[in-house]
Amino acid sequence: MNRSIKFFLLCIFILGLSCAKSRVSDLSERVDSFNQSLRWSSLKSAAIYMSPEHKRSLMDRYADLFRQSRIVEFSILDMGLNSEKKKSSVIVEFSYYDLVSNNLAYRQEIQTWEFLPAKQSWVVSDSQALTE
Repeated sequence: MNRSIKFFLLCIFILGLSCAKSRVSDLSERVDSFNQSLRWSSLKSAAIYMSPEHKRSLMDRYADLFRQSRIVEFSILDMGLNSEKKKSSVIVEFSYYDLVSNNLAYRQEIQTWEFLPAKQSWVVSDSQALTE
């Protein structure tokens, strides 16, 4: 194989790796920002990170939670990518005050994040409680 072709292929490979790494760091930043918005009960800020298709249901779900509780802190427990690096499952633990009982409680949820090629960005498309 010609030397310039090998060099070209190597450049393409390196570019692909850097894009994948950039995509992962972008995911990490967006997950943190989204959950920070939830921590401060800012549904308007959190909505920026929501999938357009699922925004209404996610906003309704979090609005219900905000009526019942106030998040004090959150921790990202785990973040996993699928092999194509286009979907991610993120496990988050929230500590919150239950406004009915005035007790501190903990809740874990799994958030599903998807990479939208058209926007070159990650969005949350689903959120399910693991523990209440």
